[in-house]
Amino acid sequence: MTRTDPRTRLRPLPLGIPPVAGEDVLWLRGQSLRDAVVAGAHELVTDVLDRTGSCLAMELGAGRGRLTDHLVAAGCEVEAVTASDPGAAILRHRFRHNPRVRVIHDADHRDFATGRPLGAAVCVSALPLDPDYLFTVRLLISRLRPGGSLLCTHVPPPQSARRKFGLVIGKGLGIPRQIGKGGNLVARPPWAGCLGPAYAGCDLPPHPEYAGPPSGLTAEYLAAFLQKRFRYVDVRYHSVFPRMVRSTTLRGFAPSAFTILAVDLRAGHDMN
Repeated sequence: MTRTDPRTRLRPLPLGIPPVAGEDVLWLRGQSLRDAVVAGAHELVTDVLDRTGSCLAMELGAGRGRLTDHLVAAGCEVEAVTASDPGAAILRHRFRHNPRVRVIHDADHRDFATGRPLGAAVCVSALPLDPDYLFTVRLLISRLRPGGSLLCTHVPPPQSARRKFGLVIGKGLGIPRQIGKGGNLVARPPWAGCLGPAYAGCDLPPHPEYAGPPSGLTAEYLAAFLQKRFRYVDVRYHSVFPRMVRSTTLRGFAPSAFTILAVDLRAGHDMN
């Protein structure tokens, strides 16, 4: 059984396998996170426009073009890059009457490295898809002209956040269980005993999903890498949980989502 979207005139897609991109993860996370990332992107490209008068922006992992709309509205020309063939067709259809948007289908995650010098590069949740994410960052920087700027946002995939949310709820459930057994008020998570004696009583399981972004992608390391190349680097952390949960049960959890704004690329910077 297949489905066809008449608005996009695409070939049918198998049920349950829609085009997925890093940008789409952002739109599953709630209005506050979306607003924060959109505001950061708008701030980034507006600064470039104010300083240089024009801005060719590249969005790596353009998804369905939601953030692309905001970049165009800010006054940019945009290269919308996607690794998905159906996703590229959706983008081409969406922006078919807008000459300021160029859609690039880059299945190998490397073709985006060639082209006109960029004023800004925006990457939302696409870096963890590459085993060598610093190589991807270097390619993005290689496209920037001196004075250009870069925005990188990492948002954990939905299944990771769902697991962490389950652990948070489990941590809360540990309180009445301990009280019912005559224990103290220390919130011992129900799953702690399942991890073996070495982890009994631990607040977090020994898994990289819960310690931060995967594959070594941390805000601190990426910011240190960018500070050598840009004049100004700003790190902004986001929560993917509701405010009530954040205020009551997330103490001690490392921030799992972040945005880094790297502004004003230095001329003659070291790419290593």
